[in-house]
Amino acid sequence: MDKSEKKVLSVIAFIIILFISIIIAVSLWCGCGNHTMNTAEITIGEARAVALKDAERTEDAVVFTEQSRTKSYGVYSYEIEFNDGITRYEYNIDAQTGEVISRYSRLIY
Repeated sequence: MDKSEKKVLSVIAFIIILFISIIIAVSLWCGCGNHTMNTAEITIGEARAVALKDAERTEDAVVFTEQSRTKSYGVYSYEIEFNDGITRYEYNIDAQTGEVISRYSRLIY
């Protein structure tokens, strides 16, 4: 093998290693290789009930303004928004466990 063939093989090997490194980095960054991704196990109605209980409100005393299921980093959650005419509530509920991921409330003016 002469010098030019060794150079070509070195460049090809470098490109392959670079390509593999990029794939690994992207899969770690976006969670694509995460085998613990969950699927929704509670219903949106159950997520609403969790949010209402946490806010100490009843379903007949509020108006729901948004309900949706989202997926972020392989984790499903429900975004629930409602108000009682005085306060607006925003909840993010883990669709696998039913736990409150985040909550926010503010007075309506």
